[in-house]
Amino acid sequence: MTRGAPKPKPKPKARPKARRLPAGDRGTPPALRSVAIVAMGPSHRSYTGLASIYGDRCRLVDETWAINAMGTVIQHDLLFHMDDCRIQEARAKADPDGNVAGMVSWLKAHPKFITSRVYDDYPGARAYPLQEVVDAFGHAYFNSTVAYAMAYALHRGFSRIELYGCDYSYPDAHRAEKGRACLEFWIGMAASRGVQVVVAADSTLMDSNAPLCERLYGYDAYDLQLIYKDGRAAPIVDWVIRRELPSVGEIERRYRNEKVQ
Repeated sequence: MTRGAPKPKPKPKARPKARRLPAGDRGTPPALRSVAIVAMGPSHRSYTGLASIYGDRCRLVDETWAINAMGTVIQHDLLFHMDDCRIQEARAKADPDGNVAGMVSWLKAHPKFITSRVYDDYPGARAYPLQEVVDAFGHAYFNSTVAYAMAYALHRGFSRIELYGCDYSYPDAHRAEKGRACLEFWIGMAASRGVQVVVAADSTLMDSNAPLCERLYGYDAYDLQLIYKDGRAAPIVDWVIRRELPSVGEIERRYRNEKVQ
């Protein structure tokens, strides 16, 4: 599922529908129904926009988890900062004007955050239950803080997980950040367990910001549309044969990941 950036209009009467990854409901308690994980990528603005439309973040999701620097940007129920606090202190000392120094300045006073190692002078720190999570899913693969948060949400039993700001690559940019493949692996784990996953529509994660023709490779002779119906976990793929095939130049540019004019 993707959730798009909001337009300036009155608060909707019902939650807007969005593109859906495999969905389901494992019968978890209402308090564990939904969680938003919000990282620092550009698509975090979709979360803040939607929360403002609903007038209360708790009307959007039951819990909000912040990643790293988002801990002072948005209201949240839990913060994830998996970097070792002592190492972060050393990094902050080496670069006092940098991003890490900014985080270290408030982290000691944060009331509740999950990290890799607990130190006494960080009273809000909670140790990540690494062995429990590995035992639960059989995989020790977490190469980013967001991946840890995603796996923890599964471990906690949430039936819907929404992802914002989890952008590891960017349109028209050749540089990509480490972590996308790992997070998409955990999204697959969620889907296999019937957990509904929502990705911001303007995020590159799961190619959510790409047109449908680029997410369904090879169907260049069709105009495609996904139709969602109540009671169906999977969308219906609707296709209409195109009057004209794409030009060779258009296809070659697409295969080279170039912007089509």
